[in-house]
Amino acid sequence: ENKSPQLSWDPVEGAQVYGIYMIDTDMKYFIHWKSYDVTETSLPLGWADKVEYVGPYPPSGGTHTYDVYVIAMKNPVERMKGSVNSNSPKAPDFINDLDTDADGNTGNIIACGRLSGKFSN
Repeated sequence: ENKSPQLSWDPVEGAQVYGIYMIDTDMKYFIHWKSYDVTETSLPLGWADKVEYVGPYPPSGGTHTYDVYVIAMKNPVERMKGSVNSNSPKAPDFINDLDTDADGNTGNIIACGRLSGKFSN
């Protein structure tokens, strides 16, 4: 249905915002979901719009692994790197880049969680 999955987590003390990435690790770090400045901790099915999310679509007969990261941050960031619906071989570095907030202060990441799942076509 090409809707972002329901996702929820416990609030992280000191976090003002959260960032979310969903990455297909079998497809050279293909970004399927990128949202930042998220303030809720419970997102219903279909929460992300089509600019922020595109659903899994491995090749016919294939199964791919998708990692969903939720990053708790002290302060908002200027932006999150990477483009939805594209390969980003440096995607693992993009999460580390969130450790610098919009004002240039480092030590912004408080916690990071990862959920991994598989999707077959």
